[in-house]
Formats: sequence, structure tokens, C-alpha cells
Amino acid sequence: MKTKVLFALGLALLVLALLPLFRAPGTSIEWQSSPAEAYGLAAKKGLPVLVFLYTDWCTYCRQMDQTTFSDPGVVSQMAADFVWLRLNAETDPEGIRLQRRFFVSGFPTLLILNSSGGEIDRLQGYVPPQHFAQAVKVRIPS
Repeated sequence: MKTKVLFALGLALLVLALLPLFRAPGTSIEWQSSPAEAYGLAAKKGLPVLVFLYTDWCTYCRQMDQTTFSDPGVVSQMAADFVWLRLNAETDPEGIRLQRRFFVSGFPTLLILNSSGGEIDRLQGYVPPQHFAQAVKVRIPS
């Protein structure tokens, strides 16, 4: 009996570990970790860059990760509309550089940048999934 329970538990853990490998395209946000690569990809695709600047201690940053950026509606509506860049503003050298360059003092901050790294607009604070698409899209010039 104990062996069967351990086998079932092991099998369940294996399935959970392999699940991300079988995700359909467009079911998650593909985060970049390098501004240079993000700007290059944005220029190639003709898309703006959405930068998520966060810190480890920020409760609302974690909430954005757990709710907004994992929401199926946000992902299906917006994943292909931006090049997504995620940087820690305190531990990642590029995150620190962007935080200083754009004078970011509160977290989370979402910077909407063009492919040259120029600021189009920004959002500060937690944005729930049901308001995220509208809050971001009104900031993008037509």
C-alpha cells in the first residue's frame, strides 16, 4: 500500500514537472531577461517593449506574477502584442540601470518602451487582470 502511494505521488510530481513542456503556444508570456535582446526583438517584430520592474520584497509584484501575468485572458489577449521584459530593480544590473534611468521609485512599475528603449508611458502599482489590457492599451499611440 505504501509503495503504491509513493509511486502515485512520484508520478504526479513528474507530470507536474513536465507540464510546462507541453503547454500550447500562446498560453504564457514569454519573458525576456536582456534589454538588448528585447529591443532587438521589438524592432524585428515592430512591437513595443513592456518592462516589468519588480523587487523581491514587493507584495504587489508577486501578486502581479500570480494573478495578472498568469491570467489566461491577459495572456490570450496580449502575449503577442509586446516584447515582455522582466527585471529585478534591485539585484539585476540591467534592472538597476533601467530603474535609475527612468527614475522609478515604486513597485511594481510597468514601462512601455519603443524598440529604441525610449519611454512611451508607464503604469505604477498593481493592476488586476480584469483591468490590465485596457490600462496598457490606452497608453499605446495608434
